Amino acid sequence: MLRTRSRAALATLLLAVLAAATLATADVLGAAPAHEQVAVLLWLAGWVLLVWAAVLGVATTVGSVRAGRRADAALALLGLVCVVAVAVLHPLAGSGGGAA
Repeated sequence: MLRTRSRAALATLLLAVLAAATLATADVLGAAPAHEQVAVLLWLAGWVLLVWAAVLGVATTVGSVRAGRRADAALALLGLVCVVAVAVLHPLAGSGGGAA
């Protein structure tokens, strides 16, 4: 059975990947005017997931480092790297069609 810190570190990675998938789906659906409302909801949900992944990742990393659990800290850091990558690929501003 996984320890609580291990579960939190794994949840960080899972939330980051889920946020990436949600934001990518929102981008695809946003191209079609008929699905714009769904795309907006998915975009918002993706950013909420990404923020929760960041908060959980930082808390888990700090807690794991203080407790001396390097494997859990490494997994949480991997999740934070995913959070940064998703944030870079899906910026909050300047990514829409009117940003030219």
